[in-house]
Amino acid sequence: HPDPSEATASIDLSGLEKAEGGQTVAEVFAAKEQLEGQTVLIRGKVVKVNANIMGKNWLHVRDGSGEEGTNDLTITSAGAVPAVGDTVLVTGTLGLNRDFGMGYQYPVIVEDAEVTVEMAAEETFSARVQIACRRLKDGRRRSARERPVVAARRSRPGAPVD
Repeated sequence: HPDPSEATASIDLSGLEKAEGGQTVAEVFAAKEQLEGQTVLIRGKVVKVNANIMGKNWLHVRDGSGEEGTNDLTITSAGAVPAVGDTVLVTGTLGLNRDFGMGYQYPVIVEDAEVTVEMAAEETFSARVQIACRRLKDGRRRSARERPVVAARRSRPGAPVD
């Protein structure tokens, strides 16, 4: 599928902590030969989702580690499909150099993963709205990140603006 780099610009990867006993995306790429066939554990944010392709859900997960080419991990799973922006905990088997045909080649992939949503994207948005409202009530200036949230609230008819 197309590279997810364009779609990820709006996803905030700050504040993600490495899963206890797990690896970062960059660590998985750095140790890929040693980890091949092993179970890996990664915490990250979903930056792209393709559901039910070849009987699997295909996710791209990032955690803010790594450089271009080692910062995006492809995951396959059969469970529920998380949303773009969800913070997930991924446990699966690391595979190398998988070729699924039709140009779908993956030098590093986590296959048949169990994906647990730790924080849904809408929960993150809701938390930002609550912080913005508290700051407004306290008379504090809005941050650049909060301005669009307040503007979105004002654009809804009948929505109270504090």
